[in-house]
Amino acid sequence: MRRAVAAIQPRLLTPDEAAAYLGYTSTAVLASIPVTPLRISHAKDRASPRYDVHALDAWLDSLSGLMPVAEPATAEEAAADLEFEQWRAGRAANQ
Repeated sequence: MRRAVAAIQPRLLTPDEAAAYLGYTSTAVLASIPVTPLRISHAKDRASPRYDVHALDAWLDSLSGLMPVAEPATAEEAAADLEFEQWRAGRAANQ
């Protein structure tokens, strides 16, 4: 008997995926939003931009009045936040 595997939803999206997530077919919309893409790569010269779903959601929430957003995070701040969240999730899993 095979067990069904739940689909994994990536937190970081390519520009095409981020545009689709926002409901657009063109990545041109990404130039007009205040969300800074992350550049994560093992080879620094080949880093491709990735959009954090949580950052996109926070921006959308601020537009709809659900929550205020302070200054847009820099790529470095977003990467530090992501690293912290991964550490915290790993710590919680080990307890």
